[in-house]
Amino acid sequence: MPSLNKLAQLEINHTMKNVLALFFFLSLLNVFSQEKRIDKKLIPEQIKTYLQLNYPLANGIEYFKKKEKDSLRYEVEFKLNKQEYNLRFSPEGNLVEVEREIEFDEIQPSLQQIIKATLSQNFRKVKIKKAQEVDPVGTKRIEIYVKVDKGDKFKAGFYTVMFDGSGKLLSIEEEKLYSIESIF
Repeated sequence: MPSLNKLAQLEINHTMKNVLALFFFLSLLNVFSQEKRIDKKLIPEQIKTYLQLNYPLANGIEYFKKKEKDSLRYEVEFKLNKQEYNLRFSPEGNLVEVEREIEFDEIQPSLQQIIKATLSQNFRKVKIKKAQEVDPVGTKRIEIYVKVDKGDKFKAGFYTVMFDGSGKLLSIEEEKLYSIESIF
């Protein structure tokens, strides 16, 4: 039977490992978090004016500063008429992109058929999880988030599929999901 001193030492080692794992996890969150919620006072006036003029009835407005690749962006998220919006602005306050969450059924029926046919050609057993109308200033696109089973072309998982306004496939990107367990 181990002595009391050895048991105490084992308990301290176990506690230290937990503390180090927690510290490691928290530092990883800081490294991976590229989006930071900020106060409205820190948003450029041009953005505030744009919101007042174009979305005066928006509610639940949240402001973020986000680093994408090597550029900095401001993001504004809100709800309007039960729909979620995400607006992206340059550091100078110029509108870069508008995303509006929509129901797939809101998409024009002929466009729905084209999108479904393209998804079926590329994926096996597709489930549409979310749809968004994306407008990078003047060019409407449709972004579809899907969950798929393993097929010939793609492995099972989640994907973002981008279409232009006519239903032409623009891109397919795998969504990377990170498990907390894989960090330890």
